[in-house]
Amino acid sequence: MTLQELYYEIGGDYEQAMRVLHMDKLIDKHIRKLRMNSVVEGLIAAGERMDSSEIFEAAHAMKGVCANLGLVGLAGMASEISAADKP
Repeated sequence: MTLQELYYEIGGDYEQAMRVLHMDKLIDKHIRKLRMNSVVEGLIAAGERMDSSEIFEAAHAMKGVCANLGLVGLAGMASEISAADKP
């Protein structure tokens, strides 16, 4: 499966990811590393502690990371979380 096919399957915006990162190799690298990203880890940890301020900050950062990668669905979910947990 190519990156373009992956983005099509998940409803992502491949063109957005290309505008930001310019190369398939970089998009692939960041997609593969996403689950180990400190922003993701921070959001999980904040959720476990139920710290609304940290949840907001982490979700807001996650929204930016996902938007830059063209991960529309995840960016939308992160946006919902940050809106719900706004201090």
